[in-house]
Amino acid sequence: MKFVVDQLHFGDIIEAEVTELLDENDVIMSFQGDLLRVQNHSQRPLALGQKLKCRVKSTKPLRFEIANQHIASFKMDLVV
Repeated sequence: MKFVVDQLHFGDIIEAEVTELLDENDVIMSFQGDLLRVQNHSQRPLALGQKLKCRVKSTKPLRFEIANQHIASFKMDLVV
């Protein structure tokens, strides 16, 4: 298994897919096979199977924003 998330840098853009809906603010997303638990702070609901292009805002902690919408962001937590 490759670990894509460990290789990300500020400004990188990566496609992610919603793979599980935990509740209205928490989802599991796949980043090229790496599964992350995501806290959705974007004020918009996400749908199962939805694909998003995400830009890395920071790496410690790992944070993304939707690449084509600067007002929507995600706070990421790794799933153990």
